[in-house]
Amino acid sequence: MPDNAVVAAIKNDHRTLERMFDQLRKNPDEKTLAEMSILFVAHGKAEEAEVYPKLAVKSPEDKGDVFHGVEEHREAEEHLRALQAAEPGTEDFTARLEKFVESVDHHVEEEESSILPELNQALTEDEAARVAEAFHQAEEAEKTRLAATSGRDLDAMSKEELVAQAERQGLTGVSSRTKDELKTELHAALNPKV
Repeated sequence: MPDNAVVAAIKNDHRTLERMFDQLRKNPDEKTLAEMSILFVAHGKAEEAEVYPKLAVKSPEDKGDVFHGVEEHREAEEHLRALQAAEPGTEDFTARLEKFVESVDHHVEEEESSILPELNQALTEDEAARVAEAFHQAEEAEKTRLAATSGRDLDAMSKEELVAQAERQGLTGVSSRTKDELKTELHAALNPKV
């Protein structure tokens, strides 16, 4: 059975991430790291918001796989934060990159061998097209938000980084705010209500 629209979109992201891993191995730089970070985090959040819940409803027996997929996203995000803290081109960066890649590769292998085939079976062509569109929209919204923070999630930023980001967003009087207040204000500034 050929891949439906949402499965194809997810696999396309996986192949793009794999190319970015190779690029970072050959030429580790901040720009590629930021782009890869944005794609990875946005992809995971979009899956969790739009894809995994649909599979859990359509195929309740796969809820365990869905929960495990979310756990693997969290584990890989921890490795990503460690990678982002390393200086590109150093041995430390290379070691942290390999830990991150290993974590993502494991998740991709499991997802493509269990979750995605189930998703392919569970959704009609029309449902898959709607889920693919919702996935793309959620992913693009998250990419936009993350691009404003250089690919880093607000929760992973220090207070100093949050202050600097808030100032770049034009917020004033931010140095006296708590870390939680800064995150709340930045989140509002980066995700304006339409």
